[in-house]
Amino acid sequence: MHCVFHLHSCCSHSFVLIFLQPTVVLPYTCHRSGMISLLLLTLLTSPRVDASLTSEGDNSITELLSNQMDFIMPENRVIGGNETEPNAWPWTVQLVYKNVFQCGGSLINESFVVTAAHCIGIRLPQHYIVLSGGHRRMSGRPHKVIKLFVHPLYNPFFYLYDIALLKIAPEVKLGESAQVIALPKMPPLDFEMCTIAGWGLTETGRGSRLRQARVPIVPFLECIRPIKYWGRIFPGTMLCAGYPKGGIDSCKGDSGGPLMCERDGQWELQGVVSWGEGCGEPGYPGIYARIFPVIPYLNLMMQLNQ
Repeated sequence: MHCVFHLHSCCSHSFVLIFLQPTVVLPYTCHRSGMISLLLLTLLTSPRVDASLTSEGDNSITELLSNQMDFIMPENRVIGGNETEPNAWPWTVQLVYKNVFQCGGSLINESFVVTAAHCIGIRLPQHYIVLSGGHRRMSGRPHKVIKLFVHPLYNPFFYLYDIALLKIAPEVKLGESAQVIALPKMPPLDFEMCTIAGWGLTETGRGSRLRQARVPIVPFLECIRPIKYWGRIFPGTMLCAGYPKGGIDSCKGDSGGPLMCERDGQWELQGVVSWGEGCGEPGYPGIYARIFPVIPYLNLMMQLNQ
C-alpha cells in the first residue's frame, strides 16, 4: 500500500522536505513561471526499499534524489537573447496576479489572451489583471480578467494541453503598441527559426524590459534524446525549440508567452512557453504547448463568450 500525492511550490524559493517514512522522489518539472510540480511516492507499509531501487543505475534512489538538487537549491541559469525595441511584439501581454507579475501571454483577439494553463491553476479571475502595450515589466494598460478557460484536457503533471484562454475587459484598443497575433494555418516545420519573447530571468536576474531570442524548432526524435525527457514529451501537444549547446532559451517568468513563427510575412502564434529542464541547458530544449491542435477549442470558446 502506498500514498501518491503531488506538490506544487516555487522554484525560486529554497526549502527542504523532511519525511518520516521512506519516500521515493520522482523526477519533477519546473515550469517557466517559476512553479514546480513534484510527484512523491511514500511507502507506508514497510521500511524496506526494493533492491531494484537501491542498485546502481538509472533507477537508484540516490540518482533520483540527486536529480532534485535544482529543486532544493535552485539557481538562475544564463540565457541569451536581447532587449526588444518598444512595440516590437505588440501582442505580447503581461499577466499579473495580486499585483505581482506572473506570466506572459499573447493577444489573439481584442478581448482574448492565450497563456499557459499552469499560470492559472484554480485561481479566480478577479485576482488577475492583464497589461497590454507595455515594454517594461508591470507597465501598460490594465484590463480585468472576467473569465478563465483552462483547456479541458490539461494535465498539470504531464503538462499536456498547457493552454488557457482569458477574456479581458475593457477590450484592447488596437494601435501601434497593441496588436493581435494570428493563429497558425499549419504546424511549424522542423528546424524552422522562430522567436520567443518575455520578461523572465536573464543572465543578470529578472528582465525589467521585454526581451527576445531566436530559436529553431527541434525535431521530436532529437528532443527526446536526453534521458530526463524520456516519456515526458508528447508530440501531439508539445513543441521543442532551442539549440544543442544551449545558452538561448525561455526561462522562469517567461511562461505563457509566445513562440512565434513568421509565414508569408505574417507572424503566427505556434506555441506557448510551458516547461523545461533548467534554462538554456545544453541538450535540453525548451518545451512549448502547441497551438495548432487547440485552434478549434480556442475559436469555439471565443465564439461562445463574445
